[in-house]
Amino acid sequence: MASSIRAYATQPTAVELNGTITDFVNQGNFLVPGVPVDASQAQLLGAASGAILRSGMFVEVIGSVSSVKGNVVAAKSVSAASTAPTVGTVNYRGTVSQFDAASGSFVLTGSLDEDGASATIRLAPNVGYANGGAAQLASGASVEVEATKNTGDIVAYGVFFRKIGALSSSPSAGKLETAGLAYGVTSSTFNVSGLTIQINGVIPQDGTLVNGARVEVEFTQSGGQNLAQQIAVDR
Repeated sequence: MASSIRAYATQPTAVELNGTITDFVNQGNFLVPGVPVDASQAQLLGAASGAILRSGMFVEVIGSVSSVKGNVVAAKSVSAASTAPTVGTVNYRGTVSQFDAASGSFVLTGSLDEDGASATIRLAPNVGYANGGAAQLASGASVEVEATKNTGDIVAYGVFFRKIGALSSSPSAGKLETAGLAYGVTSSTFNVSGLTIQINGVIPQDGTLVNGARVEVEFTQSGGQNLAQQIAVDR
């Protein structure tokens, strides 16, 4: 609950983001971590040089708040590491299997450092849950974990249960995903994470699509438009 809100006299001159890419649509639209980034004009450095950015890649973004797109960081440079650094904060998304309540661990398969890879996730003693609870942590659950990556160990301190099943991180399947707060909602479109989504006749799951609602969206692209295939409203 905010006690006060004060605007900057001027926009911050620089923004620095560190973390794993999620919701990769293209080089002009992805999240790090949870912040929309436009790197269409950015210099790609490190492991990103000459490579294709993708979900699960650990990056450092240097840029500024875009003067063209609201709520988006316009990147000047994106430097990628081949793997997330030790004690780095990561956001990984995928499907749960082999959950062991006694050890507090499970296997996550999805968008990690390498597409489609699997890793064992260990729950921190003070792990928190969102959009669900510990009882839902079972094989087949679609989750996003916020974790610290140590040597040979990934310790999750946040688990977010997703309502739309995890997709392959490759856009070649034709379907893409994004998530965030909805704004600019009309009867036919809404905005989320810097994208304009055509509702496309889809009925939102589990809630009403209104400004400020946190949503997950699965969509396809056609004729320069983003056409919703599934819309889920999170609690």
